[in-house]
Amino acid sequence: MLSASRLIALIWFLGFANYVASACLPAQELEALLAVALTLGKMDWNLDGVVDPCTNEVPWWDSSVEDGKGVNCTFTNETTCHVTQIILKTDNLSGSLPKELAGLPFLEVIDLARNYLSGTLPPEWGSMKSLRKISLLGNRLTGPIPREYGNITALDDLTLEANQFTGNIPGEIGDLPRITRLLLNSNNFTGELSPNLAKLTTLDNFRISDNNFTGSIPNYIQNWIDIKRMEIQASGLSGPIPSNLTSLTKLTDLRISDLNGDQSDFPNLAISTSWEQVILRSCNIVGEIPPFIAQLTIEKSLDLSFNKLTGQIPGDLGRQKVGDIYLTGNFLNGTVPPSMKDKGNIDLSYNNFTLVGSEPRCATNSPNLFANSNGNTSGTHYCINPRCMPNDFYSFYINCGSQEKVGKYEVDYSTGNFYQGKNWGFFSTGKFWNPETYGNSLVFASGGSSISGPDSKLYSAARLSPLSLTYYGFCLRNGNYKVNLHFAEIMFTNDTTYRSLGRRVFDIYIQGKLVEENFNIENEAPGVYNPITSSHDAIVGDHTLEIRFYWAGKGTTALPERSVYGPLISAISVVHATYKPGSGISTGARVGIAIAAIVALVLLVGILRLKGCLGGKHSMYHDLKGLDLRTGSFTLRQIRAATNNFDPANKIGEGGFGPVYKGVLLDKTIIAVKQLSSKSKQGNREFVNEIGMISALQHPHLVKLYGCCIEGNQLLLVYEYLENNSLARALFGPEEHQLHLDWPMRQNICIGIARGLAYLHEESRLKIVHRDIKATNVLLDKNLVPKISDFGLAKLDEEDNTHISTRIAGTFGYMAPEYAMRGYLTDKADVYSFGVVVLEIVSGRSNSSIKPKEDSFYLLDWANSLKARGNLLELVDRRLESSFNKEEITRAINVALICTNVVAAERPSMSTVVSILEGKDGVPKFVSNSSISVGKTRPDEVEMGAFDSEGVSMDAPWSGSSTSAPDLYPVAIDTNYWEKRGF
Repeated sequence: MLSASRLIALIWFLGFANYVASACLPAQELEALLAVALTLGKMDWNLDGVVDPCTNEVPWWDSSVEDGKGVNCTFTNETTCHVTQIILKTDNLSGSLPKELAGLPFLEVIDLARNYLSGTLPPEWGSMKSLRKISLLGNRLTGPIPREYGNITALDDLTLEANQFTGNIPGEIGDLPRITRLLLNSNNFTGELSPNLAKLTTLDNFRISDNNFTGSIPNYIQNWIDIKRMEIQASGLSGPIPSNLTSLTKLTDLRISDLNGDQSDFPNLAISTSWEQVILRSCNIVGEIPPFIAQLTIEKSLDLSFNKLTGQIPGDLGRQKVGDIYLTGNFLNGTVPPSMKDKGNIDLSYNNFTLVGSEPRCATNSPNLFANSNGNTSGTHYCINPRCMPNDFYSFYINCGSQEKVGKYEVDYSTGNFYQGKNWGFFSTGKFWNPETYGNSLVFASGGSSISGPDSKLYSAARLSPLSLTYYGFCLRNGNYKVNLHFAEIMFTNDTTYRSLGRRVFDIYIQGKLVEENFNIENEAPGVYNPITSSHDAIVGDHTLEIRFYWAGKGTTALPERSVYGPLISAISVVHATYKPGSGISTGARVGIAIAAIVALVLLVGILRLKGCLGGKHSMYHDLKGLDLRTGSFTLRQIRAATNNFDPANKIGEGGFGPVYKGVLLDKTIIAVKQLSSKSKQGNREFVNEIGMISALQHPHLVKLYGCCIEGNQLLLVYEYLENNSLARALFGPEEHQLHLDWPMRQNICIGIARGLAYLHEESRLKIVHRDIKATNVLLDKNLVPKISDFGLAKLDEEDNTHISTRIAGTFGYMAPEYAMRGYLTDKADVYSFGVVVLEIVSGRSNSSIKPKEDSFYLLDWANSLKARGNLLELVDRRLESSFNKEEITRAINVALICTNVVAAERPSMSTVVSILEGKDGVPKFVSNSSISVGKTRPDEVEMGAFDSEGVSMDAPWSGSSTSAPDLYPVAIDTNYWEKRGF
């Protein structure tokens, strides 16, 4: 018995025989169409001979559909036609891709978008020389892109969006001479982008969002001089964004977001004054918004959300024609320019702006100032200031996006982006890109399919957000809470159509802590229209609970239609874990206790005042209030969330300043947080004032200060986190923490430190003397790039001054003689310290612990002794064995000895040091033998025991090593390290 498919094939074949002789379409192409129909699962083509495909009539071709649909043929002469287009969009075909299409030699267009096709890409298509377009958007296709596709020389459009393709992008794709559209977003592609793709100079539309690529954004994109639209969102690629885009003069739509890796400077967008859209979101962009932004015309939107932008908004931004503006989640401050008021959708939420005049209209978007700090440090923010008392509530229930109250679950049907009720509210930011079916609605009600179960009404509607949705509860009783988040995917279908193929992915944060990454409702449920509850514990310590849903660029954005993506939440319940209403003591007892507490407090305050324990001197808040800190501002709540409430497990160091914690911000940025200890001897005003000054400086070899937190008596400094800790730990820390540093690595570290100091001394707008250069104050990132840290002792070097007379502070063993003995400070003091650090890098030993053969006390003395004997290479770290360049390492030692010359004037500038270390300049032939350690009063006092530190005469107050700036990352986190180092 014949199967159904074989029977259909036989009928079709017999039908062909009726008109093959008279048909205009060659028999080869008729046979290919038969095979194509069978493979695709296309069963409604007329193959019985009634309608000739060459007529371009239904059922072969439907011209009433936009762009046409079906099989389109073109006559090459009066008697012969050929198949040139096969367009079968939204047919829900469930077959696979037919290799037999290669039997249609004149085929120019294959468009099978939004079907249910599976399988892989046929390599045979690589032989189709006429093929101009392949569009397979929205199917279930897998596997790699065949290398053979680099042979399709006529191809100008390759669209593979929203499938499950894997592997690298073949380098052969770079050989396509006419390609203009390369759309590979929402797949599982991996690996680095091939250098051969630099040859794609004909591209005008490039999209690789939502993939798993590695490496950084290649600089060769500047070769794509015809590019008009570029999308690199959550692609897996790392920053920085290439700064040189000046050749891309046709670029009008740039979308880059959610970059991994290093920070970026603001790219030059002045290549054009007319843009359609600019999205640079979560790209780790630092610095201020450049003034040229205000001169650009941007038709749709400018989105710079969730970066690390600081300073004020350019005053003219908004005067030119600009669509929506999103600056959410940065460290911007100052006042809002008048040009931005009442100018449409402008989102400035989660910054530090100061409002001039009355309170902001929280429900408006012109501009939206939700959760701005108003420049204060009290922790209060715009639009989060409910009129209720703490402890008024212990729970809240929300039926998200619904007009119906279900039990305790309250209605939540506000169509705006902001709502505040009696003890909960929400805030949403962002805009759907291409609203087709659903527009920009932030609520969605399911139709047709229903969810069964006792709580089914909780899942019939949901609240959506195109980017970030925050629900917050306030006036809550402090304590432990159980948070239940209710989800059901109601925008995809449960069938075998393309409408079931979408992937919704987002992150969930509670109290600023990431609790779910890449959360996919359909995978968790599993399936669509299946309820799922995600339960979490939370601690409320300031009467406020925050639940945030964030779209980090992952998941499809085109299925079932464009703009179906981002967070979706059905219902929320939050309940105190232990408190029960009505429990506790009576009201009368509470009143009595309150009165007694007030009396006790008044007595306590009086006693403290009499003892002098209260007042400006000991009040950090008043001491620091009003300082102009040119750096970002964090709330204590943000820092607690980032460090998991200063969890001891996150502690990475302990210094004279206080403990150091590792933390993670909402945007996944890893930070290092230094917390001022109450026992710290560091002056608050002096320290913060100078940190604010240094924060204005940016250089690849300076540690970035993200900002600070000043609340009450708390002072916290937030730095970038450096993965490899300090140079001291890498060289001579505990053995398990030491790094294998070969000579090229060490040489690069020396050069990097030198470049950082050259910037401070000679290149920056502010001329800075660091005063505490040492191995513990040089940190190493994941690529072992050195960064100078701890500017607590830094001094501004006024150009008109020959030197600074100042209180002596620093670390014993690293201070220049003229500074240690007379308080005479110039940038040459840093040069001296640098020389000591170079000796440590070469030898792998700490300056203050060297006692070789008991004939020297300090590393510098030992180096001079070896030089006198002509045995400089004996200084080299034995761990290097013989695997080093003798010329380079000898040059480095001699540079160190020049830098540590006892005569400051004979020390070179740091820019000269850089040139010498890089081999551009030669080492001076004469190296003075007068180099001595700090504290040596005469050059001949180098023998062990000849130096008595307590007998040194000084012209300025001595602070010793106890006043050294705190190490951001100490060699080891136990207190023994600090005791050994004199803290």
